[in-house]
Amino acid sequence: MSRCLGKHHDSSDRTSQSLNGVLKLEMTLFVSDTLTSPLLPEFACPLVQIFE
Repeated sequence: MSRCLGKHHDSSDRTSQSLNGVLKLEMTLFVSDTLTSPLLPEFACPLVQIFE
């Protein structure tokens, strides 16, 4: 599953919002996930490569 590093919030996707400057869990990443970014359209990094 691909995880985008942008500001998209989907209540069905293990996300929460930040309230009053307090850090809240944004999402839970799994070893099978891939990080992507709307700012870097060609960027895709499987988490398994980071945590080998």
